[in-house]
Amino acid sequence: MLHQLKNKIRTGYSFLIIVGILFILSPPLEQQTPEILNSHSYKVGMKIPISLPVSPDYHRYHSSLAYDHEHGEFLVVWQQNYASGVRQIYARWLNGSGQPISSPFQLNPDLPNRQIIPDVVYNATDDEYLVVFMYNYNGDGTTYRIWGKRVPRSCSVNTCLTQVVANISPEDHAREPSVAWDAIKNRYLVVFDIYDGPAESANPNGVLWGCIIAGVVRSQGTIISSITKPQYSDLAYNPASEEFLFVWLENQTSIKTERHSSSIYPDCINNVSSFTIKSSSPGWTLSHPSVTTNQQNRYLVGWEEIPGAGIPGQTPFIKGMELTQSLQWVNDFQLSSGGSGSSLPVFVANNAHQEWLAAWQQALPAGDTILFASWQIGSVPGAANQMGIAAWDNWNARRPAIAAGKNLPLVIYEGRENNPDVYQHIYGHMLFDSVLFMPLVVRQ
Repeated sequence: MLHQLKNKIRTGYSFLIIVGILFILSPPLEQQTPEILNSHSYKVGMKIPISLPVSPDYHRYHSSLAYDHEHGEFLVVWQQNYASGVRQIYARWLNGSGQPISSPFQLNPDLPNRQIIPDVVYNATDDEYLVVFMYNYNGDGTTYRIWGKRVPRSCSVNTCLTQVVANISPEDHAREPSVAWDAIKNRYLVVFDIYDGPAESANPNGVLWGCIIAGVVRSQGTIISSITKPQYSDLAYNPASEEFLFVWLENQTSIKTERHSSSIYPDCINNVSSFTIKSSSPGWTLSHPSVTTNQQNRYLVGWEEIPGAGIPGQTPFIKGMELTQSLQWVNDFQLSSGGSGSSLPVFVANNAHQEWLAAWQQALPAGDTILFASWQIGSVPGAANQMGIAAWDNWNARRPAIAAGKNLPLVIYEGRENNPDVYQHIYGHMLFDSVLFMPLVVRQ
């Protein structure tokens, strides 16, 4: 009995010693501010070939990805071109570390005509993805509408054949869809641009949306008219406020935003009036706005700023702002340019570290590359927060997309490996935490 009592006392003293050491080594509470997380940094993992060569081979474009938090997997989708003029959507699953766990597979083998420019989102309630894309439904090679494909996590050719969502867009000449999932009401919202013709020079004619519930297009609507030449629309869903936030470009000179709250079926959304969050300076134009949310109390909106011919010595760069849940201004930021200019920004929140992540295309004399930045929510990025993703191992790395996994972000892009004459493929890089935490060991 006495021996057991001595052991308990010795154990108690050991516990107090360990607690005391931890208390001494821990920083004071007043020093544990969010700014400490600004020192969080990443290192770039090895390049991951996502698309694979086929025979005859050709180019891949417009990749997108979504993360399945339930199973810790990514689904990557892209547009695969062939010299014959065929355009198809392909997909591939990766695990949470970015390693492929399936072969690339054709998403729509049952659709005979061109499919291009996909976007994808994961639905945790139905354990499925929705891939939206432009579909040349009448086979003329120029007229596109927005279609979709529901992709169960167990998707194979047979199970995918019956999951087509047709005619999300109510009219022709629809372009560049973006999709988000309403986690509260279990519905999708797709936003896209409408032009007055099929040509690249066609005028933007409106920004429209389509709402999808259980694979059926329940309602459609117009966000804005053709008067302001709206284009480059994007959206994000915030479950904390149960609303979608749209952003788009008007007249190449202003970034507009509009909140759409979830509503009772069958009406998908109720809109709140739009307002301008950014107007260009004289001689400058704006392009490619992008929006994300931390799904709590913040939104982040970014865009390109492009100098006019009368502004020498300037190159395009990325700017943006952080907004509260009620769309009140928090801060402005600029991602450094350098080289010949920056373009095509994409953003995501990494809530594991309470930070924003960004990737964008950077023009350099040797060719385009992909840059990456991370910074604490509520702060602004600095030069120390930026790094190259595909700096020298790819020729003309372009059009990045980014998703935050459970702990590790994945950046994907299209590029030609060290050779401008080879066909373009889809590649990826995981971003690993470069901070090494060492446990405190106290020996008795």
